Amino acid sequence: MNVVTYRYLQGLHHLQSCPRIKCHGSLSSLTCMVDDRLSLQLVGIGSRDLRRIVISALLSKHGKSHDHVAPQSVFDLWLAPELLLNPLAVSTESGDMFSLAIVIGEIWSNQYPLKVPLRKPLALQEALWNLIPTPGGSWPSRISVKRPEVPPQLHSALSACLNTDPNKRPTLKDFITLMMDRYPRENIMDNLFRRLESYATELEIRMQERTAELQEEKAKTDEILSLLMPSSVAKLLRNHQIVHPEMFESATVLFSKIPNFLIICSTWPGIHIIQILTTLYRILDDLIYAHEVYKVEAITDSYMVASGIPQRIGTRHALEASLLAISFLDGCNAELGSSAEIPQKLQLQIGIHSGPCAAGIIGHRLPRYCLFGDTVNTASRMQTYGEVNKIHIGQQTKDLLDDYPCSNFDIVERGILNIKGKGEVDTFWLIPTIKI
Repeated sequence: MNVVTYRYLQGLHHLQSCPRIKCHGSLSSLTCMVDDRLSLQLVGIGSRDLRRIVISALLSKHGKSHDHVAPQSVFDLWLAPELLLNPLAVSTESGDMFSLAIVIGEIWSNQYPLKVPLRKPLALQEALWNLIPTPGGSWPSRISVKRPEVPPQLHSALSACLNTDPNKRPTLKDFITLMMDRYPRENIMDNLFRRLESYATELEIRMQERTAELQEEKAKTDEILSLLMPSSVAKLLRNHQIVHPEMFESATVLFSKIPNFLIICSTWPGIHIIQILTTLYRILDDLIYAHEVYKVEAITDSYMVASGIPQRIGTRHALEASLLAISFLDGCNAELGSSAEIPQKLQLQIGIHSGPCAAGIIGHRLPRYCLFGDTVNTASRMQTYGEVNKIHIGQQTKDLLDDYPCSNFDIVERGILNIKGKGEVDTFWLIPTIKI
């Protein structure tokens, strides 16, 4: 038995032993005070009987009976049923036993009677109105003592104290005897150490739960970050390290675009455009996982991919980008053909170029991994000067592909084009021979 319960029973026993007092009358957790020496004190003794005298005088003055008096005081939440039914009845020891059981139930459940939030007046008033049942109804259960942590003997004793028949409730002497025999008194230090140990155990469990939740959220954050930028760069950012710009001597950049996209946007509803682009990007995103490439960005209908960045793979980056381009055409033609939802067949226009390229993180709030250099500009020009459903490549990419004989495609010379910003450039078509 903890020291609080012991002091509570000790104080109530002292009141009932006093001939001129006999009972408290308004027992509740609100009438328990702890002084500066951590000693429990019972206050509000006889307050109900004072209120009873005032109510009796008012009823006599207006010629009314006690039937017109409804529960109005917060202390009525702990009051025994027979005293609630008759506000003019004198407080009794058995009534204190009913209130005592509710207070001990509060200690075990850490809840007020009826789980009422006492700081909310409307909820408190509603609970007081519902304290007395309607004719033929049953009394509400003020406190739940049927809990796994409540020992069976204590549960039986509290249930007996909560009996609506005052004659069937145990006396305080019998209740104290049961408590002292079954649950010996703890001194204040034993109780303090036990509570500290229990708190430490509970805190450790909660810390483990919070740590698991933190690890789960961290994994989600890492996953999102790895989708926004290369894993090696994401690792540096997570460790609060500076990501320095890096120069790649040889890499391949691929641009894909939907021809006449502005015309399509002017004729299709905006929601339809979003749905089509979402489907297109899902197809392309699924295809890049089969190749050693990195998705740089996707802006409206423009899709940019690089190979050899940030992971260097020798000169094989041209082959990886070329095979990916063939997969793009096959995937787009297979899944975005003409249908009832798509007014016209969607096709891609792809351009590829190889050469030196610089890469680095741009921005602080919303950092992006960006590529810069003439190779990027030329790859964009290859796409712009290309044709629908074809793969347009430059001389540098063609030279690298010559070192990797592949039966998946043929390279056909297109001829010399006068490309804006580049002058006359020898370009080629990459013609797929089989589906990837």
